[in-house]
Amino acid sequence: LGAPNQNYGTGPTLHTRNLGSALSFLQFTVTDLAEAPTQVILGVYVEATTTTEFDLYAVADNSWTESGLTYNNQPALGQLLDSVTAVTGPSWVFIDVSAYVTGNGVYSFALADPDNTQQTVFSSREGSNAPTLTIDGTPPLQDRCDSGISCIWSNLTTP
Repeated sequence: LGAPNQNYGTGPTLHTRNLGSALSFLQFTVTDLAEAPTQVILGVYVEATTTTEFDLYAVADNSWTESGLTYNNQPALGQLLDSVTAVTGPSWVFIDVSAYVTGNGVYSFALADPDNTQQTVFSSREGSNAPTLTIDGTPPLQDRCDSGISCIWSNLTTP
């Protein structure tokens, strides 16, 4: 567990955890869409080798940064977008977020343990299988992060 003002934004993994509350946040900036997308898929890579579950939330406050996010200044969780159960890692999990990502803009997500009973470990952008956002079948945004697309991941742990 970490200090309430500690930032974990550069680690190779993201966590949801049963040892207190640990949330992980993802953020994507979507640009250059001429029209609303028909399908948007978020991909996260579960590194754990045990069966696990997690919840995905929308986060309306996009003012956080990877290097500045801490437990004490974390944004509020918004709408529950999906509950993912019975994931056996290591494996990719793909979640349809089309109802949330509706056009150009900044979109934040949070990964959480639904009942605070287990840990789930995800690959971060610094890891070997960074989260992706695929819009209408185009290459995932994580593949284009170095060409003007802003992709942020951060990991939080309660004190």
